Amino acid sequence: MSVIKKFLLATFICLCISACGTETTPQPVDIEPTVESKVGQEVSEGDGHSEIVINIQSGSVARYIVREQLARWISAKDVSGETELVTGQIRVSPEGTLIPKDSRFVVNVKSLKSDEAKRDNYIRKNALESNKFPEAVFEINAMEGWQGPLPTSGSINVSLTGNMTIHGVTKEITWDLAADVEQDIVNGIAKTEIDFNLFNIKKPRLPFILTLEDTLRLELEFVAKVQSN
Repeated sequence: MSVIKKFLLATFICLCISACGTETTPQPVDIEPTVESKVGQEVSEGDGHSEIVINIQSGSVARYIVREQLARWISAKDVSGETELVTGQIRVSPEGTLIPKDSRFVVNVKSLKSDEAKRDNYIRKNALESNKFPEAVFEINAMEGWQGPLPTSGSINVSLTGNMTIHGVTKEITWDLAADVEQDIVNGIAKTEIDFNLFNIKKPRLPFILTLEDTLRLELEFVAKVQSN
């Protein structure tokens, strides 16, 4: 065997012996917390409230608006009837997600009053049959447009969709709600439109009413208080 080959063989044997005799010490590795663990930390640091309830307060007003022309008027005008007998609430999670259970508005339609007694009597006895169906109820099933927790100050605009029951008839209706929030007080108005025939409501037919539109505009002008449970 040549000198060069002997030298290369000896070098290779030395390297193998050196590699086998050396132990590698594992180095610690920093692991970034997972998304799940971060979320868990945030939940554990929360305030413990399971829901926020926006309760309708006294001073709130529900009304209907319809365009009609009376015999004594030159042209058609908007007329309205309203009541302050309104109750209800909207329940949401701390993150701003609707909790449908018990989220509703209730209006006592027997107490609706306009500027015309004859109109009111017809609506109570014939149109709404309020002795038989004394309440209009809106059960809220979905809410869109609200992202994140309820602000302590500022404006919110949402759409509320749910089951509206009037005159014993239930239909799915969407209300548009705009409100201003200041600490624990919410002032706002919710609006929608319906046709008389959608809820089998008889349009008033009185000698002094010349014309009457088919569309009823409904409004809920409300004051509400925010409570955390």
